[in-house]
Amino acid sequence: MSRNQDGTYTLGSFSSEKDESIFDYLVSAFIPRSAFDGDKLFEDFCVVLKSRSLIKREEMDTLKTLRNAITLHVAAIMHNSVIIVNKHVSITLRVSLSKDEGVTVMAAAPTREPPKKVTFWASPMYVVTGRLEELCSNALLAAGKLDAAELEIGPDNKLTII
Repeated sequence: MSRNQDGTYTLGSFSSEKDESIFDYLVSAFIPRSAFDGDKLFEDFCVVLKSRSLIKREEMDTLKTLRNAITLHVAAIMHNSVIIVNKHVSITLRVSLSKDEGVTVMAAAPTREPPKKVTFWASPMYVVTGRLEELCSNALLAAGKLDAAELEIGPDNKLTII
């Protein structure tokens, strides 16, 4: 790796195909924790509402009933959002469903820029933990691949397909 002027790092060339294969394996095997989660987001949201006197104490119980809708709305907004890294690299955020984790927004970041062989490093950005049946509509659970889908919060406060 070499250090760029802005403090970031760039992968140099690999000395052999074996080195490149080892790197690709390590990138695919490494599982990072999410950058933030629905619990923290909702907690911070409540703190901001209280500190700005935008909600009364007696309204907090009602707000808590909307926790899933609020935290899942963030996932719906992030789904299919594109982060432009530079003129050659962009990262598309995608919702992923997991019985173990719940609803996760993933970012597949390329480890190298084209025209070199590109390996993607999938990293969770945001997670809403819970049982999928409580977080997602039946239509969403039956949908399979979500890449082209647009998502929203349904009348039952669950994540669903538009």
